[in-house]
Amino acid sequence: MCGPAGSNRKENALALAEYFGWACISVGDLLKKEVSKKTEHAAVIQEAFKLYRYVPDAIVIELVRRQVELQGESSWILEGFPRTQAQALALQRLGVVPDKLIHMRVAPGTTAARVKANLMAANSPLYGPELDEVALQAVEEYQLHQRGVNATFAGFVYDYLADDKEQNEVANDLARMLRIRYKSDAPRRPPRVILLGPPGSGRSTQAKILSNRFGLVHVCTRSLIKEEIVKKPELAQVLAQCLKEGKLVPESIIIPLIEHRIKQSDCRVNGWVLDGFP
Repeated sequence: MCGPAGSNRKENALALAEYFGWACISVGDLLKKEVSKKTEHAAVIQEAFKLYRYVPDAIVIELVRRQVELQGESSWILEGFPRTQAQALALQRLGVVPDKLIHMRVAPGTTAARVKANLMAANSPLYGPELDEVALQAVEEYQLHQRGVNATFAGFVYDYLADDKEQNEVANDLARMLRIRYKSDAPRRPPRVILLGPPGSGRSTQAKILSNRFGLVHVCTRSLIKEEIVKKPELAQVLAQCLKEGKLVPESIIIPLIEHRIKQSDCRVNGWVLDGFP
């Protein structure tokens, strides 16, 4: 579950965890524990809190990795992660395929006001224009990073506008959405689509449309071959000749290429549409 300051992200995550009987992994709580235990990262985390900046990705990713691995096959809700594209990609590398990435949205003014309130509650030395500037930076930083997160998990994002709603109403709406999700008999793995057709059938055009509409990775054999020509000069002549004459690329080359591509983390998490193979 993601969301800026003022979105009541943690409160809703805890409510959903209690309702469904899941574990709730709160990144904010994990960071505060590091500070209280005075670990090697405590000073860096405290400084980030003080300036209302993001804690370095490497620290957050490691803390979350440990918690996710501890959960094993149990269900959980992860609150406050991923907050950057680097964190989203790290989640993919862990092989985590989310059922949903809930993005709690509120107006920028709501976020700025909560940031200032949080800083004042923490006895921040900032005030006046300085406080306003830090709040504005926090809003802009969040919006920038969230675009990267949403792009990484494009097919899984559930946007929820939480402005002007009571916390109980928000939690009930989210629980309703998740109940519908789990009652479905549809497979919960990401889609895997193969498009076949002769030249002129519009296969590649349709593959692009499907990938854009459903957030799938477009795996185009022609593009893979062109990339291979650049990376492996020793194969360039054979591959270029195949493309030029419309011949089939030798199976000893194309099969490993396809296998390697669809095993990459973006394909495993988002699903793929395969254009021109087999």
